Amino acid sequence: MENFSLIKPHIEKIAIANGFKDYKLTFNNGSDLGFIGLLKRCVIIENDRKLSLMCKFLPQDEDHNSKFNTFMLFEREVMIYNDLFPLFEKFQLENGVERNDKDGFWSYPICYYANYDRDSPDKSLIIMEDLTTDNFEVKDKFVPSDFQHTARLFIELGKLHGLSLAIKLKE
Repeated sequence: MENFSLIKPHIEKIAIANGFKDYKLTFNNGSDLGFIGLLKRCVIIENDRKLSLMCKFLPQDEDHNSKFNTFMLFEREVMIYNDLFPLFEKFQLENGVERNDKDGFWSYPICYYANYDRDSPDKSLIIMEDLTTDNFEVKDKFVPSDFQHTARLFIELGKLHGLSLAIKLKE
């Protein structure tokens, strides 16, 4: 795997932090080239325990990166995982909204590591939970969403907007 030396130290830290001791790693393709990054799936396996992760890299394709402005988007995504979501989580917990409370905003994957390196884009990496293990599906971007999924999206966007407004008013 082309980015193994970049990923391995971070995966090992994640494994240890999650109680894995004598584990093995498997890597598979996560998906084809997306707008912002290239995905690879890594599964940490120990006996009957598994932790499935998605590792996102910047594509090594100048035309693609230029067309989709991937450097700026990747940098922004890292900022959201490192700064914004932890702020949202802290604010909710401090104000009595328990984790996974249906009224709170928890609709984002756990991010285990996120880094953007402007000078060495090949060292930029995001490692997050693999939501496909919870039956999350990536729908075809070119097929309009059905009402059920669109309604769910708007509910979650409303929670996000309400949370950001509450933070603005309180802080």
